[in-house]
Formats: sequence, structure tokens, C-alpha cells
Amino acid sequence: MKTYRYLIYNLCVESDFRLRTPLVEPSPDTPPDLRLIRARSPRLPDLPHSARVYASALTNHFGQSSVELYRLGPREVVRFPCAADFELLPGQVVCTLTSAQYQHMLDIWLLGYVLTYYLERRGAVAIHAGAVQIGGRVALMVADAGCGKSTLVAAMVQAGLPLVADDISVLEYDQRGVACRSGYAQIKLSPGQARFFLGSAKGRRRVHPGFAKLSVAAADLGPLACGSFPVQRIYTLNRTAAPAVPVSAEPLGSAEALLLLVRHSFLAELVGAAGLGADRLKRLADIVRSVPLKRLTYTDGYEHLPLVRDALVADCRGTAAR
Repeated sequence: MKTYRYLIYNLCVESDFRLRTPLVEPSPDTPPDLRLIRARSPRLPDLPHSARVYASALTNHFGQSSVELYRLGPREVVRFPCAADFELLPGQVVCTLTSAQYQHMLDIWLLGYVLTYYLERRGAVAIHAGAVQIGGRVALMVADAGCGKSTLVAAMVQAGLPLVADDISVLEYDQRGVACRSGYAQIKLSPGQARFFLGSAKGRRRVHPGFAKLSVAAADLGPLACGSFPVQRIYTLNRTAAPAVPVSAEPLGSAEALLLLVRHSFLAELVGAAGLGADRLKRLADIVRSVPLKRLTYTDGYEHLPLVRDALVADCRGTAAR
């Protein structure tokens, strides 16, 4: 059976099925950290209701919770009812897909919900943030959807700053400080963003059929960094329509910084229901104590991006030794 090897969240992943998202292959001598196995049966097994520890309030088109979590002894199952199961075991994820009509969702479920939860169980924390490398360290950009995160990330990558993560950043804290695992080699751009950065949106597939965002390989924009890198700064983006606002990076107080990271945590409800909420809060507090968080204020518009990029880089480089 043919196997495929990918570097995802700095894990060497060996899979018996191909993923569509642009991904980097690890070196041939890298041992696998995780194996993805596709179950042959298209039928989801019956799971006892008593084993369900989480069911999302958001429903799918069947009227069921869109995602559920089951715990069965040493096993956990992330279920997308009537569509897919992902059984999580140490070093292994077994995927069951009920129909080929959900094939386009396989990458989204794996790269979003499943692998980030797998890493959360092992002491990491995932937040909605883009990340680029500046002088060997990482600057993260946190923002709500539609607030300019991918636009700024794309501008920085196009200027030669290596991409670390576009949408989900996985952070780890230990006695050495905070590190960010590289994500995957894709930036999600709207058609308008793709036309601005690449000259055209033609030939780009949608990340999800129901959304306008397009899948753009990081290599089409600029360099990519693979590994785990120390985090230097975390910025929350404050994009304003007011004309000619000077770019500023103002420090946040620790309470505001912690609330910001809590609000932008990924899979917060699922992680809380799994009994990991207290551990995550402690890790976020450790991050706030270790990494300065700043509010980056700037004027909206593609024409202002070079100035914003340069100000962010200068802020990072000016305090890199601290």
C-alpha cells in the first residue's frame, strides 16, 4: 500500500491516503510521529451515549450536532455525525468516512479539529492566529475573521518573511519559553486578496465549497519555515477606516492579554468539555507572562500594508534581545 508523508504542526505524519492541502514532506530519514489510517468500512460504529462528553450546539444539515467527542477508556473519538469518525490513539488516528461526498472535508476536519485536539491532549494550545518568522523568532497576529490577519500574513510572506502558520497557531510552553509549531504550507485568501497578491484568482480551488476562501500554496507567495520556533511577540490587529492613522504597537496589560488569548483559543468548548480547560488557562497565563502582547493599530487598505509590515518588523527587531 502506498504511503504519504507530511509535516503538519511539526509532526512527521505518515498516511495511507493523500491530503489535498499544500503540505511539506519531511526528510526520508525522519521517523513518523503519527500515523493516519483510513478504515475500510464506510459505516460509523455505534457509540454509547454515556461515552459522549461533548456535542456542539451548532448543527449539521441532518439536524445533529456538527461535532461530538466520545471517550471510551484509552480511546477518544471525534465524530462528525453521519459523515466521519476520527479515533485517537497514541501515535495513531483512524479515519472512517461514510461517503466520498465528504472527501473534500477530510483535510478540514483533520487539520483543524482532529490534529489540534490531539496536540492539546499532549500539552499544546491552539489559537486562531497567523504567524511569520522574523530573525529566527515568531511574531503572531491574532484577529477575528475578516479583520485582516491573512492579508497581513500574506504581505509579510511576499516580502520574504517565512510563513509559520496562516490560521491556526499551535503553541507550547516550557522552562525555555514559548514556542510555535509550524502549521502547513497554505494561506487562505479571498478572490480579491488572491488577485492583489498573485495577479489572478483563476485556477485556485476553494478551501470549502461553501466559502469563498481559496487555497494558496505558501510557495506561490514566498518562503516557508518548518520546525518549532521561539515566540517573540503576539499582536492583536486593530485595523481602522480612519485615514492616515500612524502605525502603533501598544502593550496590553496582562489581564487584557489573557482575555484576548482565551477569546481566540481554538476549539474552546470541546477542550473544556474534555476536562482540559483549566490546563489550557494555565498555559495561556504562562504565555502571557513570557511573551509581550501588543495592539497593532493601522489604517485599512492594501496601499498601507508595506508601512504596517515595516513597523511590525521594526518593533520585533528593536526588542529582540529582551
